[in-house]
Amino acid sequence: MAKNRETKLAQDFTGLSNKKTNLILSKVAQKKYSNGLYGTTLIEPVPNYHKATCEIVNFEKTGKEAAQNNCWIILGRDRETDILSGYGGSGHTQSGAIYICAGMSSAEPYEEQPPQPAERDAAGKTAWPGMAKDPEYQGTKLMTERSFSNDASFIYLSQKCSLDDYLELGGNTFADSLKPELRDTARTDGFVLKMTKYNTMKAEDPRSGIGIKSDNVRVVGRESIRLQIKSERHSQGNYSGAAFGISFVGGGDATKTEPLVKGYKLIGSFEHLKETMDVLAQGLTQFMCDQTMYNMINANHVHVGFGGVIASDPLSPMRMLMENMAIKTFSISYAHLNNFQFKMSSLLSNYTKPSTNYILSQNVFCD
Repeated sequence: MAKNRETKLAQDFTGLSNKKTNLILSKVAQKKYSNGLYGTTLIEPVPNYHKATCEIVNFEKTGKEAAQNNCWIILGRDRETDILSGYGGSGHTQSGAIYICAGMSSAEPYEEQPPQPAERDAAGKTAWPGMAKDPEYQGTKLMTERSFSNDASFIYLSQKCSLDDYLELGGNTFADSLKPELRDTARTDGFVLKMTKYNTMKAEDPRSGIGIKSDNVRVVGRESIRLQIKSERHSQGNYSGAAFGISFVGGGDATKTEPLVKGYKLIGSFEHLKETMDVLAQGLTQFMCDQTMYNMINANHVHVGFGGVIASDPLSPMRMLMENMAIKTFSISYAHLNNFQFKMSSLLSNYTKPSTNYILSQNVFCD
């Protein structure tokens, strides 16, 4: 039924019922038709919402007017799609919900059963005006369920819901975080909720939730915007244990997000790395100087003799000098290398493992 297309026409009457089609034709014939310019009345397709008994739709008294442009405010109980879905459909108490929607079933808002392919025009759309030539023809009324996939823009507030499942957001469960292959082996405290290798966690069910969805969503603050998690008593009456953090999933796999890097901690790790490399450079420089001195001593050594047996060892003075140089070189180089190894070890333990200076955030993740 759904067709892919880049954009709709400025006035797209796909899904318009035969009754409304004939009404438009009648108004056009009487020269009373309003095409919606300057905010005037506009007849357009509006789905027939399948209302649950407990629901108040558009505050009832103004429902007809409010729904003329496919705008809805629905007060009821938790519901994902049809009246059997959600905690409201299962008869749960404390599952009150509010659904605010602009553009229910927006892509193809059929008021009647859609026409068969043979009844469509070359572009794949229902011919306008009318799906039938008989002005008395009444199509089969089509009831529409709300849909978090097909409704254009909505805000959903629920006292009890499984929001991540409703919106098909994915993510890891608590059971996933206990799997050995997903645990962060760097941790020694056994706490794995936030520090698994794949960090984005699905919300525990059931919980209260607010979902916002549209083709594009913008949040603008004139002074600031803050996303913050505060552990308090949740909607089910218990106290939140661990905060699952904030995740930015830009189209990737929600089960394989990674922690964001903390800027100041990263700078600190680079400074530590520089200090460590400086120690290595100092040791290497000292070794080069000592080796150069050693080579110069060898190059300047001359044996003086007039034949015969030399009574004393001519290398004795130089040998002592070289031995002293070797001991000095070894002690200094060993100290530098020892310091280098220590600093490298502390770099890894301080910055690459959970600690005060850990460069990765334990609360904010992205794909």
